[in-house]
Order: sequence, then C-alpha cells, then structure tokens
Amino acid sequence: MTAASAYVGIPFRLFGRDRDGIDCYGLVRLVLAEQYGVTIPDMWYRTADDITEGFAHERSQSYWQPVAPKQALPGDVVVFRVARWPIHCGIMVTPSTFLHAMPGNTHSVIESMRSALWQRRILGMYRHEEIAP
Repeated sequence: MTAASAYVGIPFRLFGRDRDGIDCYGLVRLVLAEQYGVTIPDMWYRTADDITEGFAHERSQSYWQPVAPKQALPGDVVVFRVARWPIHCGIMVTPSTFLHAMPGNTHSVIESMRSALWQRRILGMYRHEEIAP
C-alpha cells in the first residue's frame, strides 16, 4: 500500500471513524474504504468484552480469510492481543510493518511487526474477499 503515508498522523480519538480522529478499527475501515473500495461494518464498544466479541464476530464472517504471515500483503488486517484480549488491529503496509492507531500514541503510525512489543502479540492476519492478492 504505497498510500500508507497519507494515513500517518491522523489524530487518535476513541470511537473515531474519520480523518478528524480515529481508533484502530476506524483506521482499518477508513483505509479499506478509501484504498480498496471495501466497506466493513462499524463496531461500537464500551468494554474490552465488547471489543473481544466484536473482533471475534467480524473475523468469523465468511468474507474474511485467514492469511499465513508469509503470504500477508498490503491491505491485510492484522489482529493483536493487548493485555490478554484480542482488541487491537492494524493494516499491513509491508511484510514487516503495519499502520495503526491506539491510545498512548497521539496519532496513527507505522511500526515494525517484528519489534518485541508487537511480534508476540500477533493473533492473526486476515484478507477481505474483495481484495485480490
């Protein structure tokens, strides 16, 4: 995804869904819509349990296909565990980097998936059926 830099620096805002402010899922929705023409359902949540249930439900939908890490491509969604919960996601930029937004960062960033912080937290990678490899 050569356009990833266009998404770096968007302010973090919990429940944000546009360029005025985004959370991790809002960023995934924004990138998939703008770069790939793919619309995914919105998820609203109040607690870690809500987020866990939402991610589990969304990943179980037939339009998401699991992707082996070595086959991951730009535009694939990566799901991470944070504090034991599968509550964070980002968009693959390269085989080793991803774009994401989260509390603690003031804005969206690209980071290495191979860093000690993220590598051990990866739960899976998924490709939407409308995005051809």
